Amino acid sequence: MFIGLLTVIWALQTIIGISSVQAEPIRYVAIGDSYTIGARIDPQDSWPFQLTQRFNHANIHVKLVANLGKTGWTAKQAIKGQLPLLEKLEPDFVTVLIGANDWIRGVNNKNFTNRFQILMDGIQNNISTATNILVISIPDFSCTPEGKKWGYGKS
Repeated sequence: MFIGLLTVIWALQTIIGISSVQAEPIRYVAIGDSYTIGARIDPQDSWPFQLTQRFNHANIHVKLVANLGKTGWTAKQAIKGQLPLLEKLEPDFVTVLIGANDWIRGVNNKNFTNRFQILMDGIQNNISTATNILVISIPDFSCTPEGKKWGYGKS
């Protein structure tokens, strides 16, 4: 986690071009599913909240404007339900972590890729700088005992 956090902090500094002295906090919005919202945990235990806290501890002033993650949501649902909220939220920085439910529901690679591209295009159209997006890959839980319960798990 520590190396990953340093990489994310460096990436945020590089992408957004911030220094340790900022006039305004970076407006951050998280998009995703249960991994993002932190299903069945307290909001302050979600990774977007923890990431925000770590940035602020590193003197990078970030405000988590919204964690839009929804348990069970697919990329298609994020396009319809989360993407429209971005314009009003006016983010400077967005993270995207989605895809587990697409996999669980058997969405094929082509459809997921198309939907993910639509989601990314929509984010880029609603963010102050189109490159200020951090995409986090879902863990491969298909080989875990829980992943095998969904019928698509690796044997």
